[in-house]
Amino acid sequence: MSSGSVGGGKQDLANFYVGTSGYTYPHWRKDAFYPRLVKQADELKHFSGRLPSCEINATYHGLQSTETFRKWTKEVQDSFVFALKMHQIVSHKERLKNVDELVEEFCDRARALGSHLGPILIQLPPTFHRNEARLAEFLPKLPTDLRFAFEFRSKTWLHDQVYALLKQHNVAIVENISPDNSCVYTDKQTANFTFVRFHKALTPGETVYSDEFLQRQAERFAARRKAGVTQFVYFMNDIGAHGPRNAETLVEMVEKLTGAKAVKKWKRTPVVRKGGKGSLQSFFSKAAAKKPAAPAATTAPAATTAETAPAKATTAAPAAPAAAAPKTAAPATAAAEAKGGDDADAKDAVIKLDDDDDDDSTTATPPTALRNTEKPDTDGGKRASNAATTTSPQKKSKKGPQKTLHAFFK
Repeated sequence: MSSGSVGGGKQDLANFYVGTSGYTYPHWRKDAFYPRLVKQADELKHFSGRLPSCEINATYHGLQSTETFRKWTKEVQDSFVFALKMHQIVSHKERLKNVDELVEEFCDRARALGSHLGPILIQLPPTFHRNEARLAEFLPKLPTDLRFAFEFRSKTWLHDQVYALLKQHNVAIVENISPDNSCVYTDKQTANFTFVRFHKALTPGETVYSDEFLQRQAERFAARRKAGVTQFVYFMNDIGAHGPRNAETLVEMVEKLTGAKAVKKWKRTPVVRKGGKGSLQSFFSKAAAKKPAAPAATTAPAATTAETAPAKATTAAPAAPAAAAPKTAAPATAAAEAKGGDDADAKDAVIKLDDDDDDDSTTATPPTALRNTEKPDTDGGKRASNAATTTSPQKKSKKGPQKTLHAFFK
């Protein structure tokens, strides 16, 4: 588990881990976030020098191998941490029931990250309503050497009995921030750390959090940091590469307010972009400029005006849980559509919260294929099974109510 403080004086500051949900987006390349000089294979290494943490959603779709996790640890800085999203079978398919072996296997593999392992996010679907008995049965089975955070997407979970259960087991409740107040929101602290997610708006277009808004959040986060609370913060507004830029801005603001780097021993890597002053490209460009220009070939005239980009979503301060979200969710990015998101089943997409990254998705151990059907749930709501990608489906074991590893994983 990652360390939690910075400094060695009278007042140690807690670490402030900030990052994005995923890091392998094609639209972040070509100087949008990743400089042109950075190869795709080196993006994680570069990312760890720009931000101190990353939330991985690939683990929601497939269980990564320990070899993959160990490979990641060799590509990032010593102080960098990963937050992992719990597999969908645990949170969406089985809804925390009879999943002991699955959780154990997930955690055993996650431990391969060593000191690079941050919190494990358990995101419940919006159709899974409050069930204290189910939660009370599940929480004691979580290993106490790891951090866990619950993201509730049904506001029925915002209840004192739920808070008490989470606090008893030092499990955090996710603070969801969105520009259109479309997420279930609470800033209730139930653990000795916090987990915050900045979402994109449900409406089409790019979501950009303004500096003024981020400054207000930075002041809250700085106060928590001074109080010794370790924080994990992730941005999901990936379109236009606004997420990583907003994250970098927030890091700088909190560092300025607290007078110390966000994470102990984390080193920000200078960004070198192609064609900068003194680069080989600039040298040859100057040499080429001295040569007589060749006769220009006749080409078709370029467009004189560019298509107007979608309007940027406005931002608002965190608010109390909002009313029901709009029925129509914002279109997912091309990468997310190809990959399949948390809300691949439209019937379960009451609130579209995030798109997934594709970090090492080809190395994931796929679960068995799940039928995309709805069936009654004992909670009184409906349960919808998200279809899981697989290359070698296997039949579920029928021996007893406990789901076995053989039934779900290779």
